[in-house]
Amino acid sequence: ERAMELEPPAAQTKFLIVSCVIFSMLWGFVFGGLDVAMVLIVEDEFHFGIKTTCLVVSLTFLAIIPLRSFFDSRQIAVAARVRIYMGLALVGSFLLFRFLWQFVSTMPAIGVALLMVADMLICPCFSLSWGLSDGIAVQHAPQHGWFRSGNVIMASGMSFSMFRLPGAVSSRLLIAGKGRDAYAL
Repeated sequence: ERAMELEPPAAQTKFLIVSCVIFSMLWGFVFGGLDVAMVLIVEDEFHFGIKTTCLVVSLTFLAIIPLRSFFDSRQIAVAARVRIYMGLALVGSFLLFRFLWQFVSTMPAIGVALLMVADMLICPCFSLSWGLSDGIAVQHAPQHGWFRSGNVIMASGMSFSMFRLPGAVSSRLLIAGKGRDAYAL
């Protein structure tokens, strides 16, 4: 009797699962756009070659290791982690603005460093939040029906993958048409 009181209603559980899948879509869109935007900005604004650009962008993905280790070593609730990760991703988004680089210094090295820090905050924080979101969805998934854990995992992965392409195309068009600051918004 007590266990039944602690379980959320089915509609609430479905809403939670759908919200987590929508988060996967958004992360796919952001990830696809961020990847393309970083390459485009580093090549066009800072005139890096393709090898250097690939190295710089790939190094930003490694930031997930120390970030996760830092948060794993502390006892922070899942909801608080997601909020912290999303806050850090927002700070990273702010660092994408060109005016910030020009305000701090006009040296290209500072501009590249700000871009890398932005990418090192956005990518790992969103990725870790996505993992936590998927974990929450699977944890609340019923054992049978459309919302069971296998379907939730499949829907999350498919929505992430399907929205990467529109994110990449839209970021490229936005940067080419309106500039870097329009993309940062």
